[in-house]
Amino acid sequence: RSMDFETEYAYKGDTSLAYQVFGNASEDLIIVPGIISHVEYFHEIDGYSDFINLLTKYYRVIVFDKRGNGLSERIHHAPTLAERMEDIEIIVDAASAKNPTLIGFSEGASLIVMYAAMNPEKVKNIILIGGFAKGISDDSTGLFFPDSPLVLNLKETITSTWGSGMFGAITLPVGQKPSDRQLKIFAKLERLSNSPMGMVKLCEINFGLDITKYLKSVQCPTLVFHCKHDALVPVEAGKYLAKNIPGAEYVELENVGHNFFLNDTELALEKIFSFTKIDHHHDETHIERVLATVLFNDIVDSTKNQVKLGDRKWKYFTEKINVETMDYVTKHRGQFIKSTGDGILATFNSPSSAIQCAFKINNYVNDLPGVNLSLRSGLHMGEIEILGDDISGISVNLAARIQAAAESDEILVSSMLENLVFGSSIVFEPKGQFKFKGFEKEFSVSRVLKV
Repeated sequence: RSMDFETEYAYKGDTSLAYQVFGNASEDLIIVPGIISHVEYFHEIDGYSDFINLLTKYYRVIVFDKRGNGLSERIHHAPTLAERMEDIEIIVDAASAKNPTLIGFSEGASLIVMYAAMNPEKVKNIILIGGFAKGISDDSTGLFFPDSPLVLNLKETITSTWGSGMFGAITLPVGQKPSDRQLKIFAKLERLSNSPMGMVKLCEINFGLDITKYLKSVQCPTLVFHCKHDALVPVEAGKYLAKNIPGAEYVELENVGHNFFLNDTELALEKIFSFTKIDHHHDETHIERVLATVLFNDIVDSTKNQVKLGDRKWKYFTEKINVETMDYVTKHRGQFIKSTGDGILATFNSPSSAIQCAFKINNYVNDLPGVNLSLRSGLHMGEIEILGDDISGISVNLAARIQAAAESDEILVSSMLENLVFGSSIVFEPKGQFKFKGFEKEFSVSRVLKV
């Protein structure tokens, strides 16, 4: 059934995102799409408009196209995981969404898991539909096996079939063939959503996706839907999400395929409504834990430099560096936690912003006239504990250990952080495996060469 809709645009810098808002209920719900989307043409798919319309009974529903898809800004590179999470933030701000429930389809499920883990105060509930934690896995918990034909022959497969409706057809239940009408709609949706090479780049990014280490950091109530007969994402991938997200509820659907609104939405909607209307009481005494990128830096050979410059000159330069550093952190949407005397501790929601900020601070110190100073920096992303104006936790300790391993002018990052900005313009070089004091396992560390 068709719906009346108006497409709006949200802007941030050079990025524009197309979105639509339905209903005027007091509760906000944002739908984060998968790898294919087009906010206007989606309404041609059987069941989609009905699904949105039924949701508006209880929610103000917000749908959008991520950058690189549909009516949103087309870009020359595949958007990184960090950029796609930023898209959610842009839509939250543009639509003035308050503590929304997030529904994520397919790769959108991975994105909202990360967003909820990093922004626990901004999300009420998350609902994962046909989701996965890994792009490629040796077991059935990921999207594809390493020897999958699509993985081995990605470019050839996409460029030879894109726009034919093949991708849309495999969102149907196993064994169900699309009608001629459905195939034509799927084919046009593919062409409107992205170009063939744009799809290849997105798939390459998703192959490298791995959010397994962050599942335990999700604090909000989580509902996981997966179809037993999903031909695109194995049902084991949904079970893995539910098993590893604390307190997640798992609902297995029958014969509805990857997108349940293509067939029967009654059971799913009933479960969504009952799940999201639960009054979850917040324990005021708990320690707040969030995912964040942690940055430590300090001046190399600070003691020698202090003796060389003298106390007065040393104080002047360190205070000047602190002031400028705080400004850089703010401009990169970070939080300045504290000065460590000859360095700083800061946190960021965006991994790429954290690395860019560290790079610019290093360059600023290198270019200071009348003095020869350099920094060493370390970054890691993980769960931290917020203790008033300070932070603590194993991830903070690990970032400090990584920073201590850096040499003059080096910015070192953990492999976990490097994976999150895979596909961006940031260039890394392996530094090696490190066994840090206080940690049992070794960690892979890389240096930042270029941002």
